[in-house]
Amino acid sequence: MGTMDDLFFLVKTGRVSNFKAFFGNMIGLNLLADFNEKGLSEVVGKFKGKRDAFSAIIEYVRRTIQNPEEQILFIAHSNREEAALMLSDMIKKEFSPKELIINDVGMHCGANIGP
Repeated sequence: MGTMDDLFFLVKTGRVSNFKAFFGNMIGLNLLADFNEKGLSEVVGKFKGKRDAFSAIIEYVRRTIQNPEEQILFIAHSNREEAALMLSDMIKKEFSPKELIINDVGMHCGANIGP
């Protein structure tokens, strides 16, 4: 699961209209998406600003994680290392996982979600 902070890459894949992307970007809208039971990506929340989106991620992890101190968590980013480090700090503070790995997703995913 994760956030999208540039909605124009969703326009290129046909998931939102130019109109929605323009106004969403103008107000700083961040979509939070996850994969459903069919393996398809679906929006699970809409937040204004990165801080609110990251707080929603923390809450989502809180609801879904079991034994966080025994877990190895993985944060992937598409050329947004600074944001990944900020989220990493929040996760470490809140959950104290066994290990937290940060890596980039590369061009195969970046083509759909942006650089």
